Amino acid sequence: RSKSSAEQSMQSLNVMTSMVPPGGDEAFRKLFPNNKVYSYETNAKITQQVFSWLVGPISVERSEENDLGVPMNSLVKIHKCRWLQESGCVGMCCSMCKKPTQAFFGDVFGLPLTIRPNYKDMSCEFHFGLTPPAIAHEDPAYEQPCFSSCKTANQDASKPCHKLPTTVKL
Repeated sequence: RSKSSAEQSMQSLNVMTSMVPPGGDEAFRKLFPNNKVYSYETNAKITQQVFSWLVGPISVERSEENDLGVPMNSLVKIHKCRWLQESGCVGMCCSMCKKPTQAFFGDVFGLPLTIRPNYKDMSCEFHFGLTPPAIAHEDPAYEQPCFSSCKTANQDASKPCHKLPTTVKL
């Protein structure tokens, strides 16, 4: 049996948290407290340096779209996400990357992060310091239809991908 969206998200989150040494979450919270510009900017820069091998070329840009409403270099732009391109699946993007990564930074490290995949050009934005919507129907990523190339795609392209949760709390 295939895993549900919730099971995939939990499995991905478990992998991420298993890499944090004991006390690492507390140390992170002390080093990078929420509501501090340097916390968001530093994590954006770390993401650029550490994760480009996984997702592709990344740049950090200035944005006012954050909980503080101030301009800062906290927007990470993934120009063409390898994960999204290779998986070719909206559901896998949201269930195995977006949702667990937002939860990892928000719940484990106490740092808000909103991830916004662009399904048209396969790019993605990580907004450090921006709290994500609380439920799926408030997040446009969860309204995306299946890619036409998906072997299990919904026949009705006006409906969200059948592998996405629609009413669960994110």
